Amino acid sequence: MDKAAILDLCAKPLEPVKVETPHGTFHVAKMTAGQLSRFFAEVNEAPDSKSKAVELSHILVNEFGVRMFGPEDVTALDSLPAEIASPCSVAFRTANGMTPKG
Repeated sequence: MDKAAILDLCAKPLEPVKVETPHGTFHVAKMTAGQLSRFFAEVNEAPDSKSKAVELSHILVNEFGVRMFGPEDVTALDSLPAEIASPCSVAFRTANGMTPKG
């Protein structure tokens, strides 16, 4: 692939991925390299007991791919049922080229 083709990919918006759960449809982010870098930095800084909730605050987006949650929502997201959190985490990792992990 040549330079122009790669740079063309950089300019395209990334579509969120739909995740069906027993509680309805959720959307997770497809991220750029820079977004993933910031995501990992913030998740790695979180205490182990809050790392999943911090992850969810970054990956759950609306149908347009816009992040819906911030640091102020982490405590609430910590109570999200695992039957929602796990499939969303797996879909996010798969969509972003990582090994799935629940």
